[in-house]
Amino acid sequence: MASVLGPKSLSVLVVDDDEVDRASVRRALKQIAPTGFQLAEAVDRQSGLALLGREHFDCALIDYRLPDGDARAFLGEMKELDAGRVPIIVLTGLDDQSTALQMLHDGAEDYLIKGTFSGDMLLRSIRYAVERFRIRGELERANGQLERLAFLDPLTQVFNRRGLEHMLPAEVARAGRNSAQLYGVLIDCDDFKSINERFGHAIGDRVLVEIADRIRVSIRQEDHFARIGGDEFLVLLSATGIDEATRIAERVRAAVASENLIESTVAATISLGVFLLPRTVASVTEVLTHSPEAMRNAKQTGKNRVSAAATTPCARRW
Repeated sequence: MASVLGPKSLSVLVVDDDEVDRASVRRALKQIAPTGFQLAEAVDRQSGLALLGREHFDCALIDYRLPDGDARAFLGEMKELDAGRVPIIVLTGLDDQSTALQMLHDGAEDYLIKGTFSGDMLLRSIRYAVERFRIRGELERANGQLERLAFLDPLTQVFNRRGLEHMLPAEVARAGRNSAQLYGVLIDCDDFKSINERFGHAIGDRVLVEIADRIRVSIRQEDHFARIGGDEFLVLLSATGIDEATRIAERVRAAVASENLIESTVAATISLGVFLLPRTVASVTEVLTHSPEAMRNAKQTGKNRVSAAATTPCARRW
């Protein structure tokens, strides 16, 4: 923490087209730490963004009005510069509370009125901006990790039902925009209960992990799949037709059946039902209502099979 907040470690960018104002910032920082800051300067929005894109800074002081845009435009472009994101303090001659609140809402850490702050006040603002930015970054990363974990099946590390539910609206919308079809493939492990009974649940878990791995390498990069139940998986195939969907399903089936699992000690097969989804599908539960016919056919014809459901009126072309 000391290395982050201590003035000797801080690299600061000042973006201001007024040399008098830049000199004022230099003097204020020199008062409190003559050798404590590495200071870089830019005179407009574009040169400031360019510096942030190629160099590391702990904080940036940005003039509210710049020759080629204002601080709001700067903050908006900063959001697209992941590698250059730094805490921003806006400097302005405007003593206006609504403007200050707008800057904070747009992502600035603080808002200082030119000519009213001392070196100590500027240092305190920089320190707090750096610390708030650090804490918020840690919270965002932690929340992102929690969200990722909430969408993953802890055993197989593929999407769980909630994760697929999260992806479904985007896939339906994409298919609609492209006038493409969206197919589902329900996968059920054949006689999985007997694997658990014969080898134990620990081996059964390893079988599920290997099946998930084989599904992953057999589908296309743009496809999504999830473990939705004990030994069931669901694949969403976007922008495809029935022939291609069936070929992909057959590739998955062969990948599982062609070679024993768990160091060639356990034989396992899967049954797959392929079905067309309607353009109005809104949930995984609704997706599954279209799967029974295809899965029933696969099971009744001997398992280790791919079966496609007949197209119904509700599953017309998109």
